[in-house]
Amino acid sequence: PSLYQVLVGPSGVTRKSELTARIAAIIEELWPERTLADFTSVERLVESLAHQPIRAIIQSEGKMFIDKLNQSPSLANAIIKLYDCEDLSTDFKKDKKRRDKKKLSGKKTNDADGGRIAAKDTFLPILIGITSDAFRLSEVNQAGGLVGRFQPLFADKREHEILDAPPANAKERQRLIDALRALGQLHGEMQLSPAAAHAFREVQRDNRQRMDSANDIVNSNLSRMPFTIIKVAMLYEVAMSGQQTISLEALQLAQNFVELGHRCYVRFFHEMAVKRQQDRLIDRIVRTLRRNERRLSHSELLRQTTRHGEWNAEEFKAALLVLADRGMVRFDPSPPAQFPDIILVAQDEGPDGSTGAPRSE
Repeated sequence: PSLYQVLVGPSGVTRKSELTARIAAIIEELWPERTLADFTSVERLVESLAHQPIRAIIQSEGKMFIDKLNQSPSLANAIIKLYDCEDLSTDFKKDKKRRDKKKLSGKKTNDADGGRIAAKDTFLPILIGITSDAFRLSEVNQAGGLVGRFQPLFADKREHEILDAPPANAKERQRLIDALRALGQLHGEMQLSPAAAHAFREVQRDNRQRMDSANDIVNSNLSRMPFTIIKVAMLYEVAMSGQQTISLEALQLAQNFVELGHRCYVRFFHEMAVKRQQDRLIDRIVRTLRRNERRLSHSELLRQTTRHGEWNAEEFKAALLVLADRGMVRFDPSPPAQFPDIILVAQDEGPDGSTGAPRSE
């Protein structure tokens, strides 16, 4: 089954790159040239999968990948289809232009399929590392359901320090490689054991009740949780027993993992919503100060920026501290009294007229 896993955390803190590099090395050793290093369009993606339908996307820095999905609705739609291992097809534009020229000149073409490229029996798991600020899917991709297909694991700090290089564990690594190679030979239909089937009905019943009280963004992930649990349970079962009947134990392990991912998903999007609100407040503070000769009393700035009740005094204070940390405002008197005047620091004009370091006196 295809899974889209996202490791979300600050750069240089949570070891995303180390993990993705280790996994990429194992995949390359087991199945050389299966990873998709890059693709510039949906046509190129389909062409790659038509040549080799079993692929993987593994990127330690996934911002460029997310940016491509935001810029290309057709590519995002293809990634949605690949999550369910659907077939893909597309006209390859370069070949289409060549065929059109031949038709206009009266020449015959030998393209029985009309130049359509088809990728069948696809399989594309995705693993990317990305920072919180970079993992922002467009409103179109949120509404279209792409965002809910990603299973994030979110961390903002390390659990423990690793001060020395870990041992190579060459024998253990080789045993893992051999076991994964054997698993790669398995094929056929999987089914739930009677106990797992009973437990899965309860999973679905609980899932529907939770969806009744969740918002659209949460439901985008929540609605797919039962299907994702089955996907992960398949992996647990073949790893534990090599059998094609999913046991209750495998289903419960999968449920725990997917629930962890859902909690990370909810936490991440909640924090992103808070940050977007703070960004809007910061922008309003800056614009208000510019309209008032770059200086206002604390009470007047609070009144003008929160007059519609969108933010409270605590949120206003937090936004001011962020602006002060960025060197964009200063307080008078300094250090500030309880309610100081707020002064917008003059900025060297950047390309957009507002960025740059504080102007030197």
